[in-house]
Amino acid sequence: MLSLRTKRRRALRPQLESLEGRVVLSAVFDSVIGVGNETSAITPSGNAMDAAGNSYVTGTLMGVMDLDPAVDRPDHSDILTPRGKTDAFVAKYAPDNSLVWARRMGGDNTNNDFTTDSGSGVAVDSTGNVFVTGRFNGQSDFGPFSLTSAGDSDGFVTKLDPNGSVLWAKRWGGTTRDDGADIAVDAAGNVVTVGSTLLVNSAGGQSYTGFEVRKFSPTGAAVWNKRIDNSGGTAVSVATDAAGNVFLGGQFYGTTDFNPDSTKTNYVTGANKMAVNGGANSYVLKLTASGSFSWVAPFIAKTAEATNSWVFFEDLAVDAGGNVFVGGFQTGQVDINPSSSGDYRLSNSRKYNGFVAKLSSGGSLSWASQTGGDMNQRLAVDPSGAVYVTGTFGSGPEAFTPGSGLPAATTRGGTDVFVTKFTPTGAQDWAVTFGGTGFENTRSIAVNASGMIYVVGMYPATVDFDPDPLTTYELNNQLFNNMFLLKLRKS
Repeated sequence: MLSLRTKRRRALRPQLESLEGRVVLSAVFDSVIGVGNETSAITPSGNAMDAAGNSYVTGTLMGVMDLDPAVDRPDHSDILTPRGKTDAFVAKYAPDNSLVWARRMGGDNTNNDFTTDSGSGVAVDSTGNVFVTGRFNGQSDFGPFSLTSAGDSDGFVTKLDPNGSVLWAKRWGGTTRDDGADIAVDAAGNVVTVGSTLLVNSAGGQSYTGFEVRKFSPTGAAVWNKRIDNSGGTAVSVATDAAGNVFLGGQFYGTTDFNPDSTKTNYVTGANKMAVNGGANSYVLKLTASGSFSWVAPFIAKTAEATNSWVFFEDLAVDAGGNVFVGGFQTGQVDINPSSSGDYRLSNSRKYNGFVAKLSSGGSLSWASQTGGDMNQRLAVDPSGAVYVTGTFGSGPEAFTPGSGLPAATTRGGTDVFVTKFTPTGAQDWAVTFGGTGFENTRSIAVNASGMIYVVGMYPATVDFDPDPLTTYELNNQLFNNMFLLKLRKS
């Protein structure tokens, strides 16, 4: 059962206060809505905001779901019912959190594994058109369009107009399992997707065989497709800059040729600290607007001094100057400097630690920092070049601003959520935390020019979403993981 309990909030102060183990500095609660019920599940995967303050979310539905629980609509336009076991969904919310529209996408597949229909990423262009990517199995409907997968699952991309009408839908994939993991739209309205290919052997084992980046025109015509072959390699995030250059990131293993067009090797390898003989390593790859190789920046985990280290890529974003921000988490000591002429070591004495790094438009390291928190899930950049990182923590008192003298944060339950801001030069400006009695997590973050911060995630129990220690705004969930859509604003 989903319930809401609030208390009147007084005027909020810009200075940091601490109570009950929570920390807040320079960001305050604006609003939150919870979506869920007693018999169905909803999993958000991505979100976006437009210039007018409308917000968008995509993910996966399992069972009948009301996307606007605060209003009983006679036409039931807020109710989505999957055709099969699961469906992808996308929803648009107005600045006041009222539902504008919601759409489902998928088919009659009844499996409950990698082949389920799901949405992974959402983007919006300057005129309010919405783009969604994900995966589907079998025959699936996308508004008036029908797509049929070639393998266990195929990737898809679809475009909706500002009113939620589907304008076109496209698929890709072979006889194995393909997906669309993330999506971006450039200034000209072209859309770029990334995804990976998963091979299933006769014994049921699974392994990634490489990843792809695809570009489509505003009308849905295929512009180009580039593939990088790497055993175990993935692409999970993509962004574009003002010139239409494409940036993607993910994991890679061993020696990898990141140039998709020729026999020229742009290997990330060597006999020194750049060697990647096993273990999970991360990369950022830049392609031109025409899909040609520009540069690749590796983040190396296993070094001669730290053979048991790993570095996990989670997200990237690009600012107005073409600088790239990378977020993830690490185990052990990792080398964050992509240059072979030097290193920048981030040490870690616990199981996991989140990090954020900034690369120049040419791929060189500008700065890197550990964020506090165990895992960074997502990040976003505002028009000034400041970066906002969200993730989870649960390993005891957490000092999100080390050296500042500010008190550490502690969790109320299994894991809590943090949001922290770094200035363009790498100074950690502020951090807020919130949580409840269960294992809350965050799935995506977006910011806009007016200073609104939009965080989407999941919560399994009672959660106080107001990070101010003197006020509360609680949502109570007793059953499935419900979806939350939280807005914070700059104080």
